[in-house]
Amino acid sequence: MEGPGEYRDAWRGLAIRVPAGWRVRRSGMGLVLSDSAGRCALLLQPRPGISSAEELGTAVLAWLRRCDPQAELRYESEGPQEVHVCTALLRPAPGEEVRGRFCLQVHGQCGYVGGFLAPAATCDADGRVALEALRSLRPIPSVERCPWREALEHASSALVPRGWRVEGKINRENPLGMPAVGLQVWADDWTGVMAGVEARMYLEPGLVAGLLGGLVGGLVGQARFVDAARYAAEHLLPLLQTEEPDARIEQVGDRPDLIPAMIAREAASSLLRVEDALEAEPTAADVVFSFRSEGRTLRQCTRVMTMRTPSSMGRGLPLWVANVPYSYRAPVDRFSEWEPVLEGIAASFRVNPEWRQKEQARLMRQFGRVLPGVGEAPDMAQLLEKAERLVSRARPLATHERAFEPDPVHEAEPREDGLLWSPAALDGARWHAALESVP
Repeated sequence: MEGPGEYRDAWRGLAIRVPAGWRVRRSGMGLVLSDSAGRCALLLQPRPGISSAEELGTAVLAWLRRCDPQAELRYESEGPQEVHVCTALLRPAPGEEVRGRFCLQVHGQCGYVGGFLAPAATCDADGRVALEALRSLRPIPSVERCPWREALEHASSALVPRGWRVEGKINRENPLGMPAVGLQVWADDWTGVMAGVEARMYLEPGLVAGLLGGLVGGLVGQARFVDAARYAAEHLLPLLQTEEPDARIEQVGDRPDLIPAMIAREAASSLLRVEDALEAEPTAADVVFSFRSEGRTLRQCTRVMTMRTPSSMGRGLPLWVANVPYSYRAPVDRFSEWEPVLEGIAASFRVNPEWRQKEQARLMRQFGRVLPGVGEAPDMAQLLEKAERLVSRARPLATHERAFEPDPVHEAEPREDGLLWSPAALDGARWHAALESVP
């Protein structure tokens, strides 16, 4: 969403005024508001499992130091035991100085970070804009949801709104690989989510493709490698048009902020070096389609990721993979209202690690080989930090483009319903008063 106006989020149970020219990006269970240049950002982020402001400050400093290893965080004032105010100083690049001001609060077993980062030269003016937005933060009714788990094999789980129609699936059509696990959740015939773990593999055209085409059958397609935006235009749009002939692409939003996590997860799952995963040319985009269905105009957002298969994995074959982690859709006149909820459902989708290990063991017995990702779990925080550092050489990542939680896929939910934002943590006046007290 782009401002001005009030951003309402029924998944997180909050509303906040968005300054003119600023945009909202959902990050885990938190929010990032940033100006059009991406230089000033307001952060609102819960961190479950934290019981003290000191522990929360350590997490904030670790996040800042992924951008600048010499970043400083200084405590300026201490209120009650659960509230601290601190200032930040970091230099992401030579000659660039960024300052920030954060309030750290703890309620129950969850920590909350609220504050802003801005260039030192404009920090006072940008800070006033950010603090006015923060003062408007308030709670609103959230969608009631409940945990769902796939019934037959307990292969996956998600948080879904109570009363919505839910269907899980396990696709075993590919006998050589892991089953594809998916989920569909529908409020009605037009509003719903399709999420899953299913990648489409392609072999680039050429002599090798001609020789192998008959062997791989329908398991591997043949197509030139393209980035996520072109994949949506050349592959997903024609497929959608077979069902909805008037479908078109409304908007493509490149997501370079997702690339480090893609690289880290590929390195972890395939037991590769981060450098090798980066050479696979990962790309990511959020693509918005629109079309008419049964007399209603619908809007659909689809996350698309593409990357080449690292040479060490593809055994020299020109392979690449396209992945669509999720799509969600709603009538165009209610899309903004429903989008946080639909994206929240999609982001909550998880594959059961025990089920995954069981399937990996089955394939190992069947084919007598060790699959990537089997063994000791890697340190995702270290992999992500290294991936961010390498990616930033080509396109510097701002601090607010770096995920606050190093491995959000494994982020713990403190409550069964997934609600992290307590009413006390959504008192914008309290945040504003604490931060305004620091010069």
